[in-house]
This record gives sequence, structure tokens and C-alpha cells, in this order.
Amino acid sequence: DYPDLEILVSDNGSTDGTVALCRELVDDDPRVRIVAHETNRGWQFNFRYLLAEAGGHYFMWVGADDRPAPTFVSAAAAVLESRPELVSCVSRVRWLHDGQPGELAAGTAPLTDSPRRNVATYLRHARDNSRFYGLHRTWVLREAFPTRNFYGLDLAIMVGTLRGGGHGEVPEVLLERERSDPEGYVRHIE
Repeated sequence: DYPDLEILVSDNGSTDGTVALCRELVDDDPRVRIVAHETNRGWQFNFRYLLAEAGGHYFMWVGADDRPAPTFVSAAAAVLESRPELVSCVSRVRWLHDGQPGELAAGTAPLTDSPRRNVATYLRHARDNSRFYGLHRTWVLREAFPTRNFYGLDLAIMVGTLRGGGHGEVPEVLLERERSDPEGYVRHIE
């Protein structure tokens, strides 16, 4: 329901018909731009690419396993517009387990203290990193996004945003995320 919305779809070399489906769904919607990369260059490339291509004042990533409510962007933008000291905002997040509603994410609480305390609080609850999928001021994300890839890049980006200001929270659940196997991350770096 946000009036000035730009949607960038960056297909990272998928082979499942994603591009054709997206083109069919948007059918000449001027708010949507679809880019198809021939090969999968990793999530870091894809996330960096989307951020570089974005033209809006606010930015958010939506992963394949995320389901934001239609009011997510407008609710988070309202918080950011009313609180200029905040640079990011996420709603409460509900985890899904194989599509079924589960528990609430632990790491969405507001971070509105000093930068040092905000970082410490964030790192205590960074395991689910739901705030990464919140709405952010675009300039802050661009400044916080490292130029090289490494494991935990998403955590480093969120720590980097806290140099620019605090993080807000919409107190209702407006985002659902499919819960992935935490051990999968461990296997990824072994």
C-alpha cells in the first residue's frame, strides 16, 4: 500500500522458470523491473546489485522465504519518517515452519540507545537477523555494505547501519519468514 514503490527482481541464475513467472505476473507494471543474471553469482553479489540499482529513499530486501504484509512498507516508512534519528525499521516477525505459523523472532526489538549499546544488544540477538529484512534508509545501507564478501556479511551490514542511527520496530507482526535449519549455516562454512 506504499504509494511510491519500485520493485527490482534480480534473478540470480535460477533454472526454475522464475523470470518467466515474474514477467507473467507483473505484465507491464511500470513499478517492476526484472533482471536475469545468467549464472548464480552468490547471494552477496545479488544483494549488492539490488542495492546499487535502487533509486528510492528507502530500501528493503525480500528473500524467497519472506512474506511481508501489504502494509509492511508503509508502516515501517511511517516510523522512519517520524523518527529521523532511526535508520532502519522492522516489524515483529513470525517464523514459519514448513509454511505453518510458529514462534516470534527474538531480534526485532528497537535499538535506540547509544551506538555502542545498540551494537551490543543487536549482537546478543543476531542469530535470527530478521532486522536485515526490514526497511532501511538507502544511503545507510550503501555506506554499511562491505566491498568484499565474507561469512556473516549480513551481520556486518546491520552493525554498520548502527553507526548511522538507531533501529525502530513496528510492534505488530507484518513479516513472516520461513525458518531455515541453523545447522545449514554451520555446514556452509565447514
